[in-house]
Amino acid sequence: MKKKILISILATAVILASMAVGALAAPAIRILVDGQNSNVKFKIINGSTYLSLVDVAKIFDAKVGYSAKERIVWINTNRPEQTSNAKADQSGDAEWMLSPRDVDAINKVYAYAMGLEDQMNLYYRSKINAYELEEVRDNAKIEIRKSLAGIKDSPIPLVQEFVGYANDVLETMDAALPRGSLTEVSLLKSALQDLSRTYRKLGNMAG
Repeated sequence: MKKKILISILATAVILASMAVGALAAPAIRILVDGQNSNVKFKIINGSTYLSLVDVAKIFDAKVGYSAKERIVWINTNRPEQTSNAKADQSGDAEWMLSPRDVDAINKVYAYAMGLEDQMNLYYRSKINAYELEEVRDNAKIEIRKSLAGIKDSPIPLVQEFVGYANDVLETMDAALPRGSLTEVSLLKSALQDLSRTYRKLGNMAG
């Protein structure tokens, strides 16, 4: 009897050990994009792999948005025909929701533009010199252009309006700062005001 129990215990131990070795030997699941490892997060539920639509869109440099009113999720791949269709779909008074990437880009553009305005005011109060203002201007120009690259093809009209005013800021800042004429400075301030007004409108669309 003892011999049978011992054999049974040994057999069970061998089976469990085999299962453990098999589990340890199984390679971790990876997501490959064009043969390269990707850091996209995923979940496996009931044997199916689920990935975030936003994360997948980032891989292919596409944009994702959501219309709360029409309950539509849109994906813009930046192909001309797709952009055209997206604009047609969101005609009327549809309430479009900005994607997280759009929100991030818009916030950065606004932050650098308003930072430039703050430094302008300091310069006019003789708190900083012309050289310091030029440094701020040049840095703002680089960062604003970099952030605009992510939203310049957005199908959302209000985002395009924001992009237009941001470009107005870029076009007027060189002439206005640091020693531009009153007219040149006024043009820059007007562009900054338009940008700020549109930014507040966009705040209602952020999801």
